[in-house]
Amino acid sequence: MRCLFLRWALINAVAIVLFVALGVGFLRRVGGAPLAVAALTVAVAAAVSAYAGLLCWRADKLLDSGLVRGDRHQNIVHDAEHVYFAVALCQLLGLVGAAVGFYLISTAGGAEGASDAVHNIIAGLGAGLVATITGVLCSVVLAIEHHTLVHALER
Repeated sequence: MRCLFLRWALINAVAIVLFVALGVGFLRRVGGAPLAVAALTVAVAAAVSAYAGLLCWRADKLLDSGLVRGDRHQNIVHDAEHVYFAVALCQLLGLVGAAVGFYLISTAGGAEGASDAVHNIIAGLGAGLVATITGVLCSVVLAIEHHTLVHALER
């Protein structure tokens, strides 16, 4: 039985629903470089999550065979570290998106009045925060996947 893989599928199903719900609200308000960084972050998270699913499938096969320790076990645990690395990578990509958004604030010129300047600042902050929120949410999903995989192998 593929219990570990089913947990991975459930985690991803919930994550997809949340990302779609959040994305619908944010995509109308944000564009440009921070949105591109957020899209890159989601793409990295999706690729690494698929890899985590493959590792869960392999781990289930190993656990079902009754082999709890050995080279194959160590290989899966070692490969799971790539998923953990992606947790930090998503967070850093989120920070890069925030920095790009804040940079765009500082270089945006041509505001006619104070209210236009305030509006541009708030729009830039919002764009930067979308990338940060995306990075944090992606890292949370990958961290849960990593924990679930490693915890099942260490029992």
